Amino acid sequence: MQYFRRIGPGLIAACALAGASPVFAAGTDANTEVVNSVSLEYTVGGGPAITETADATFRVDQKLALDVTATDTNYVGVSPGQEFTGGGVPALNFTVENTGNSATNVLLGVVDQNGTGVTGFAGPPTGPTFTSFNDDALLVAIDTNGNGLYDDGVDVILTPSAGVYDLNAGLVAATLGTDLAEDQTVTILVVADVPAAAASDEIATYSLVATHYTGAQVALTGDDNGNDAPGFTGATDIEDDPATVQIVFADVGPFSAEDLTFDFATPAAGTTVDIASNGQDSDSSSFVIIAAGILLEKVSQIIWDPVSDEQTYDGAGAISGDFPKSIPGAVVMYVIAAKNTALTGGASTALAFLRDDVPQASVTVGNASAEVLNLPASFTVDVDSGPDVENVTLTLPGSIDDDLITVIDCNGSVTSQAFAADPTEVDVTASTLGSCDAQETAYVVYFVTINDA
Repeated sequence: MQYFRRIGPGLIAACALAGASPVFAAGTDANTEVVNSVSLEYTVGGGPAITETADATFRVDQKLALDVTATDTNYVGVSPGQEFTGGGVPALNFTVENTGNSATNVLLGVVDQNGTGVTGFAGPPTGPTFTSFNDDALLVAIDTNGNGLYDDGVDVILTPSAGVYDLNAGLVAATLGTDLAEDQTVTILVVADVPAAAASDEIATYSLVATHYTGAQVALTGDDNGNDAPGFTGATDIEDDPATVQIVFADVGPFSAEDLTFDFATPAAGTTVDIASNGQDSDSSSFVIIAAGILLEKVSQIIWDPVSDEQTYDGAGAISGDFPKSIPGAVVMYVIAAKNTALTGGASTALAFLRDDVPQASVTVGNASAEVLNLPASFTVDVDSGPDVENVTLTLPGSIDDDLITVIDCNGSVTSQAFAADPTEVDVTASTLGSCDAQETAYVVYFVTINDA
């Protein structure tokens, strides 16, 4: 709509104009008053100069735009029985950014899509169809320490009301402001309480959906361009009013087929794919079950031989640079590592019994020499045989009896025990091995002497 002001009688076509350049409001805050002034100087019948001015004023409308982005690049591994408690629990990571031109109140919804695959994610598992697991419970939190994992007692939990999460309440609790400011980004974690019965390679896909709400925590129903928010109807395209701040939905995507809407009117999960300018934005990520298990590895290292009389380690436990050989009479160290492969937050594993066979014809258990052995300060073991190296590092206790079996359980407790009566076996029971939480490792260390007769 154009506005004209009558500036005086007798005005003819030839006149001198002096005006300001137009002001463009891209990125300008909503409700900013933009004033453009024009002035005209003229004379009538040779009289004195007269100056007339005119202003055109409008208020910048409110551009509402949220950008939800799943920052996971592939399926996030979880273990059967994984719970929210503890620190470092695997979670789906989303960022929510306010790309509009005013601070805004934000509601969040989560759509459970079960076995739906996520565009761009590769295996495992491999498609096109996937089996899914159903979470026992779901937790949504603000990642306050920015590590991408859920830490109980550290990250701020968003408490749902009728299945909807108020981001603003979480921002206040996390001392990140009272609303989502312009250009502000916050990281949201979605954490699953995984049932113990979940099977390997099952997935669970979730879409995080963000929308705007008013002070009464009521989602906006539509904008002044006639765009309805999902679950609402009745928005109309209203003529621009320069004196009024009008609302424009400016969310743009991009969207994938699995990025669904949320019906904040009900509230309930939506069934339609997210589109531009509907007042919402969404993105999706997914968990995959990695079954708990134990990686078991046994390694040996020559410590000393009687011919060279050299030791692999010096008195400080560092590599000596000497190279004893595995000849008769030499002493060899065995290290057995048992690692719980469940991801952090997953189920613990009780180590019931370990039996290690000793080739009695070739070796005798213990240090049969009179040599005082230098031992390493720490020892690294690759606990898997796959392409992804799973190294664990054992820090050896300060004192080890080389004629006993030394056990370092997953809590770091050190015990020693005698060898079994059967010289062909090294046996360690559950009472010594104990239980290992996810990603923890237990070790068994003992020595043998290569038979010289």
